[in-house]
Amino acid sequence: MKKIIIILLSIIIISAGLIACQKKSDEKNTLEIYLVSGALTDDKSIGIDSLILEKTPIITLDDIQRYYWEDQVFIMKKDLLSDRLNEQTGQTYTSRGFPYVVIANGERIYMGKFWSHASSQHEFFTPLIYIELSFGAEGADYDLQPDEQIYEVTWIELQNDDNDWKNLREQTEKTIWDERIYKVLKNAGKLSEGE
Repeated sequence: MKKIIIILLSIIIISAGLIACQKKSDEKNTLEIYLVSGALTDDKSIGIDSLILEKTPIITLDDIQRYYWEDQVFIMKKDLLSDRLNEQTGQTYTSRGFPYVVIANGERIYMGKFWSHASSQHEFFTPLIYIELSFGAEGADYDLQPDEQIYEVTWIELQNDDNDWKNLREQTEKTIWDERIYKVLKNAGKLSEGE
């Protein structure tokens, strides 16, 4: 009888361990950026969960080769973003930008816009990722290879000491440096040190 109890306990313990391992392997670790589908109004009151997204992400975690968290700079293959923009929209540039949504582990984190340095319009306190090479010669600081391109998550702000502007700046910073994004990048081994 003791042997049967020991065997049953062993089976239960092993089964519990296998289930725990399976749950751990099932945990999501995804980071995707999707274009917002169709025409988008600049109405900031539209909730992020109400936005209709394209079916295919424009950037995935696998596309990101390295991410420098402190600087909000990431490295991907050269021309990858402009090629995908052209595939999904038929163009690589628009003066109003291409709205996107960042999703970490299936959760919508924030909306921003892919932007061009050539645009004469400005989006204040909206996270922007510039389509063109952002740094030029400064790429050496990020060990940039010839087949790689630098992208920076940034925003344009007005220098104003008004409390409303300060609140907008703080909110934008919190949005970009979201802990959920950091965890995904860390778990995937994409975070790099250095400036």
